[in-house]
Amino acid sequence: MIQTRRALFLGFFIIFTFSTRAQTVTEFNGIDRHYQTCLDKGSNMLNCFQGYYYQMDSLLNVVYNNLRHPLNLLEKAALKKEQLNWLARRDAYFKEVDTALAAENKDGFAGSDSRMIAFDDKARFVRKRVEELLIKLAESQKHQSK
Repeated sequence: MIQTRRALFLGFFIIFTFSTRAQTVTEFNGIDRHYQTCLDKGSNMLNCFQGYYYQMDSLLNVVYNNLRHPLNLLEKAALKKEQLNWLARRDAYFKEVDTALAAENKDGFAGSDSRMIAFDDKARFVRKRVEELLIKLAESQKHQSK
């Protein structure tokens, strides 16, 4: 299972890394469609939730780097500051999610539903940031093409 997740993560990372600046909302939404298709199968659903989170996290890094690449030093510094602020908010939110999961696990076993909800909450938080960065990337590419 861990090897499957790693292979999925690595494959996804490679695909998006080599499609530099080709990130589109259509591709982004493709992840959501894949996620929903996985859930619709009704089996191994925890893996669907985990995979979705890892895909969003991988895409976040790729989109951030694609956005950062053509910027000048001042713009890079501003983007980095913005991202560090977001990372602080993410860490605080993830701590809340983990605390809620731990509270449900006080008897030593959190059900699969609780773990799925935790992964989904984290993935949706990251997804929102990916969406924000994709919008910035599209705007940046539009200005570069002028």
